[in-house]
Amino acid sequence: MAAILNVLILLSVGLILLFFLISTQKYADEESRVRFTTLLFSLWIISTAVWGRYFFEQRLVGFFDITITRLIFVLIFMVMVIGVFTGRVRLRQNVQIEFFMLLFLFLCVASMMRSGFTPVRAGFPSPFVVFLWGYLFPFAAFLFAKNYLSQENELNVIFHLMFFFGVYLSITAFCEFLDVRELIFPRYINDPKVGIHYARARGPLVNAAFNGVGIIIGFVCGVHLLQKKTGFTKLMYVLLLSLFFPAVFFTQTRSIYLSFLVTLVLLLFFYRTTFPKIKTFALPLFFIFLFAAYNAPRLTSEDRREGGVMQIGEVTARIGLAQRSVIMVLDNPFLGVGLGQFIPASVEKYLGRVPMFLITSPEQAGIQHNHLLGIIVEMGLVGLFTYLFIVANIIRRCWQLMKRIPVSGFAGSNMVLIIIIIWIAYLNNNLFVEPSHCLFVNVVPFMFAGIADGLHRKFFLEADAQTAS
Repeated sequence: MAAILNVLILLSVGLILLFFLISTQKYADEESRVRFTTLLFSLWIISTAVWGRYFFEQRLVGFFDITITRLIFVLIFMVMVIGVFTGRVRLRQNVQIEFFMLLFLFLCVASMMRSGFTPVRAGFPSPFVVFLWGYLFPFAAFLFAKNYLSQENELNVIFHLMFFFGVYLSITAFCEFLDVRELIFPRYINDPKVGIHYARARGPLVNAAFNGVGIIIGFVCGVHLLQKKTGFTKLMYVLLLSLFFPAVFFTQTRSIYLSFLVTLVLLLFFYRTTFPKIKTFALPLFFIFLFAAYNAPRLTSEDRREGGVMQIGEVTARIGLAQRSVIMVLDNPFLGVGLGQFIPASVEKYLGRVPMFLITSPEQAGIQHNHLLGIIVEMGLVGLFTYLFIVANIIRRCWQLMKRIPVSGFAGSNMVLIIIIIWIAYLNNNLFVEPSHCLFVNVVPFMFAGIADGLHRKFFLEADAQTAS
């Protein structure tokens, strides 16, 4: 009881200070000023990756579990509530995406009311946590970014945040792969009881695939920052970017290899620069292809530690999971088995219906490895189409913005291309993993989507209104 009282006191003091700071802060266009709300949001983004339940968690009987991430989110939520009353958060203009996000959240709650908010038994995922981490918090990040991250200097802060966090992930990947574990922080990364290991670089996200997405996001943000750097600073950024290439390899994850390859191709052919990229990178590309040819026997081996990509056991297991998912969808086509219920339903009702390989436990046999298949199994066709509408509109907004936004400047068409690349990496990786239990890897793409939608409102609706007047 004393712990609950202390938490409530600290939370109350924090809310009072937050309200005071926001109420006294001017929201005029101050291009050289980074608002307190941006710094608070940046802190929350990092907390979703590093300061989650493995770092600190206070379990309170009769109360929700306390983590640093959740405490900071309460402050973020209060920022948006205050923003609604002050007019900072606009809920009546250009809100098609937000409407379908709200509809999807309603479907999630309705699904949990039907199948349950808590895990069926210990070891199974919590539907409520899936709801929070997979959808509610990311959608909130979208809304915040759309309404608060609009000035170029604040976007510059976000890109630097993602880049230097990617540098941290890359250095940590080196330490993990080379087994220099005394230099790894936070220490829970070394804990064999936390997350999935398989001798891969998994970072604070304790999953190599999610760690790889974070590395790719940091890489593309760093590439975009180069246009604002000169001299020695630019050289240092280039040297830091070189860390990302081996870090991607250290994840030992084929979906990340594919995402990084697509990223490099898109940057090479579509990212606009003042110099000819093909000529500039011809020699480095030649050496990369030469290295790949020399190491072809290792790259095509079944030993992933050697860089091989020909392991077929995991592919066979995923095919079996996909076949099982199809059976589950046919049995529950419209409403699904319930949010967060894929593993319980799979283990209790469908175990043995499809041959599985590389499975060590019934619970492992129920882990979904495809986000879209997971949604249609749990939420049915209604949930899947609603989610796909959200994603399709985000991509459509970015595409429209690229054709209209100025080419020059930090917040130009190149930045929109970076956001599209981040979403391609995110969606591609989601075809091989279930991301709903990793908060960071969901929040960051939706944050960038919110930035794009905010720019879309600025360059379409506001510009058209000025033209009409």
